[in-house]
Amino acid sequence: MNSITNLEVVSQLDRVLASPNFIHSSVLAKFLRHIVHETVEGRGHELKEYTIGVAALKKDADFNPQIDSIVRIHAGRLRRALRDYYQTDGMNDPIAIMVPKGSYVPVFEFNTIGGVATAGDTLHNVLGEASTGRARDRFSPGTNFRLERLEGIPSIYVAPFKVVANGHFDLQTSLPEYLSSELTKFEDLIVIAGETEIATSQRADYVLRGTLHLVNQRLRIFLSLQGHDGRQYWAKTFAMAYDELWQMEDEVVARTVAALAGINGVISRVESQLIALHAVNESHRPLSYWYKQHVNHFDPVKTQTARIYYEDVLARAPDNALAAAYLSEIICRQAFFEGDSEKSALLARAQEIAREALLVDPTCQQAYHATAMISMVLGRPDECIRAIEKGLAVNGNSVDFQAGVGAILIYLGKYDRGMALLERAMELLPDPSWGHLVSLAINAFHKKSYKEALGWLEQSKVDTYWVLLVRAAAAANVGELDLANAALAQFRRQYPAHNPSDRAVIGDLFVLPEVAQGIHDAIQKLSDAPLYISERKGNRYTKKGGVSL
Repeated sequence: MNSITNLEVVSQLDRVLASPNFIHSSVLAKFLRHIVHETVEGRGHELKEYTIGVAALKKDADFNPQIDSIVRIHAGRLRRALRDYYQTDGMNDPIAIMVPKGSYVPVFEFNTIGGVATAGDTLHNVLGEASTGRARDRFSPGTNFRLERLEGIPSIYVAPFKVVANGHFDLQTSLPEYLSSELTKFEDLIVIAGETEIATSQRADYVLRGTLHLVNQRLRIFLSLQGHDGRQYWAKTFAMAYDELWQMEDEVVARTVAALAGINGVISRVESQLIALHAVNESHRPLSYWYKQHVNHFDPVKTQTARIYYEDVLARAPDNALAAAYLSEIICRQAFFEGDSEKSALLARAQEIAREALLVDPTCQQAYHATAMISMVLGRPDECIRAIEKGLAVNGNSVDFQAGVGAILIYLGKYDRGMALLERAMELLPDPSWGHLVSLAINAFHKKSYKEALGWLEQSKVDTYWVLLVRAAAAANVGELDLANAALAQFRRQYPAHNPSDRAVIGDLFVLPEVAQGIHDAIQKLSDAPLYISERKGNRYTKKGGVSL
């Protein structure tokens, strides 16, 4: 076969750039034009993340690909745009241009039979399953990425409810529909609809079943969640008088949705348990898995691992708004492990990714949570509150969101509103995170209820910056100096680059000046007190010995 000439490559590039995907995206057009021209000119070996960022995406000379993943994200978008092109407008083009995963150097192949999957072994390997009908559906314009189990999104089917009573009553139809509607609002769950239970339940990972039992004007609602293999993972019974039915329906739905959905729900916990029991391919993990690991542990290693995972997801599926939202929050929290210059760059990047997530999906509640968190850290309370209100409007039944933004509002000093959201969520959350507990402790600290603050912090399974400093301050204010000094000693061991006596350090961690000042003043009380080096056993400290500061 004759080799492809540079002129043929450039002509093919012009055809690709004239297609809708590239006309409407100047970023992708500049990216593709740059890497093709560099390769044609014999400089393909120089195509690196930094050079593409500066030359094609017009990043500044101090662009750092380790902090800013913009090139990897747009490379994933470019690969998808090229797949779309060769399965539609470019199906009969003579030349195929593709960018193999793991490289920024394009490959050029003859498209000999008018179908991209037959353009040669190299191209076939690049596209992988794209020659199958399933892949065409997956990559075709307008396809919802959430339909793919490979992206880590479990599915649920709400089966028709059975009735043990004389005749039929409306709840048999309305309650399953209400539950399906509310579950659909969660980005980390696919709700499958279908006309027959058998056909639909076989396609779902989980099935929610219900029985309505009406006897002597008393109604019992039996609900259960089963896996596709019939194993039962959750069950709940609601009882009420028949004339209370319509008043209770909202409560039944709210409590059921709270129990099943979200990163703290039954489905997420079951998925994590299955991962622990079996060797699971990374791509089959729940999309929320590494986000949850990062939140629960909050250490630099897990944070970086989580970041790499979601960057890889976005490289494969650039329109995955939920993955982008998770990534933006992770980068925001990662900023606390870095110095001032790196912190500013990371926060700017986190904000950019959150905005991109909302452009892709304006109903992505997690992206509003990320926006609220980043705005709080940047000291922009009005933007933070707007994001919270928009997120609550998307899904008012998400206890994860209620708890998260309730905690953020408390950090901002909006104590009453924050506590109202957080207390409601805490009724339904099986295992509150350290972040929720710190916010409850800050609210107690604000009220000068220092013993209450310590009680909340005793429940935390992770000792983060905030846990240790609030514990030290609260303990100092009630005269428990051994506990206070032990918390400070642990802080210094875990975070040697941060001085807990420095008002600026505390101000970076606690955005509300009055809280930061209160914690700083309490810690200053310890300067003339003996420092006890203690070790933690469970949720309590035991004294080992003392030295002077």
